[in-house]
Amino acid sequence: MGCLLDEYVLQADVHVLIHTFEKVSPPQGQPSLVLRALTPAHDLRLCNQMFPGAFSAGNNPQVNRTNELYHGWNVQQNRVFFANGQRDPWREASMSSDFANVTSTDSQPIAVSDGFHCSDLIAFAGDVDPTVRAVQDKALQYMAIWLAPNSTTTMV
Repeated sequence: MGCLLDEYVLQADVHVLIHTFEKVSPPQGQPSLVLRALTPAHDLRLCNQMFPGAFSAGNNPQVNRTNELYHGWNVQQNRVFFANGQRDPWREASMSSDFANVTSTDSQPIAVSDGFHCSDLIAFAGDVDPTVRAVQDKALQYMAIWLAPNSTTTMV
């Protein structure tokens, strides 16, 4: 029973990882930590092998289309707070990536703690890590301003 449960948990973890963050290497000529063989098509094959019948054959991730719609690192939306942890293994896929040259603004602030993935979402994490508390406080300050009647995106 333990092995079956372990296999089930592993499959659930893989399913979440594949559909949360598909590993795509950058264009040729760019440095990469991701093997060039790991493509969206590879991830789709893995999903179909682990979850037979769960995905249609035409369910092929369209990374370029997503980047086209949201402008990749150049996304421009008002009132979006980007919180990241310096030790987050997904940081390089965020606006805090060492490969992105993104400036924090009042309409799209970027705050980085010494935390890990989603540290800023755990309220008590700010009690033990002052850098996480600073990100949490900054997020709350922006949200209070953004949600105030007649608000602008300017921080006071």
